[in-house]
Amino acid sequence: MVLKVNSPANNNATIDAASFRHSIKDASADDMAEKITMVTEYFACLNGKPDAWERFEPMLRRTVHPDVVVETNTGDMGYDDLAALVRDKYIPNGCIAELVSVHDNGDGTLTNTVNNHLPGEDGDTTLQKVYFKDGKVIRVTSTVEFGVMLDRVSALEVPSTLPDIGDVAALYREFLQSIDGSSNGSKLTGFDEVFDEKFTFVTEDGNKDVSFFKSYVEKIASDGQLVRIDDVEVVDSDKIRVKFDVGKRGHFVKVDRIKTVKNGKIVRSEPVASTDGDSFTKVYVKK
Repeated sequence: MVLKVNSPANNNATIDAASFRHSIKDASADDMAEKITMVTEYFACLNGKPDAWERFEPMLRRTVHPDVVVETNTGDMGYDDLAALVRDKYIPNGCIAELVSVHDNGDGTLTNTVNNHLPGEDGDTTLQKVYFKDGKVIRVTSTVEFGVMLDRVSALEVPSTLPDIGDVAALYREFLQSIDGSSNGSKLTGFDEVFDEKFTFVTEDGNKDVSFFKSYVEKIASDGQLVRIDDVEVVDSDKIRVKFDVGKRGHFVKVDRIKTVKNGKIVRSEPVASTDGDSFTKVYVKK
């Protein structure tokens, strides 16, 4: 079959219909290949790493239409809903989207088979039918379990970004180790990361604030005093017990205190009730 084309330059110009259809088919195939590559790169960003959002966010803008509709079992999600779900729940919980296959349905849509690894699970397979507009995903429908998976992700707790009690204990140990007798009190390790701005230091001479405590510890370090750690032990969900000797030239004072932790920092330090007296009067007051 031959199609006749009106042309000012050539009134007899013709195009072979078979070649015309073939060129359209090739263009369509190239377009879907580009979409498959885009979708593949989109899922590759969801690799369970804490910094995945840095790579995923630009891919989200490139891949997903701002007017997207994503079906779930509890209602449709828009672009902002999807972004928030991935940013605040999926990535922080270490979820992984393992793209198993992408199928060209032959009608301008794709079906993605994805194995989603959620916390405490080996993974579950979802099938997502994807529709496009202006080269971006405009609609995602749930073929198998996709909506259920999204609802389960939505129910995940937002992980705390605060250090746990064990991390605080480790940071405190590093802080003590920086008081090493080198007379370098201006470079105490991690003081501001360990102690809260509302920190209270309980002593027989009254309660002291964080400014007093920091200044005094710096003076002790600058004086060349040394801390010899006996133990830094987590004794409760918000308590750390510390035992160490502090001093120099063979004269050391034993310290045994309980540190209270809140929101990832030490907020209170007080002597252990069973100790005889308060080491503050032996170490700090005389200074």
